[in-house]
Amino acid sequence: MSAVYLLLLLLPLVSAQTYHWGRCPTPKVQPNFNLQQYLGRWYEIEKLPASFEKGTCIEANYSIEKMAPFGC
Repeated sequence: MSAVYLLLLLLPLVSAQTYHWGRCPTPKVQPNFNLQQYLGRWYEIEKLPASFEKGTCIEANYSIEKMAPFGC
């Protein structure tokens, strides 16, 4: 099998990935971020294909939870 055919077969597997050269980017932090406004139920408007998200009406529910101290 030639390298071109192998590349064409593997292309769908990596199409949702983002590649860049060099070190990992350092994203900017949102100034004046209000955590209380972010909490609650959010629905997806658009997305990149992901194997773990199938179907429609994908949602996420963000909340604050108290965590037990390490080692308890």
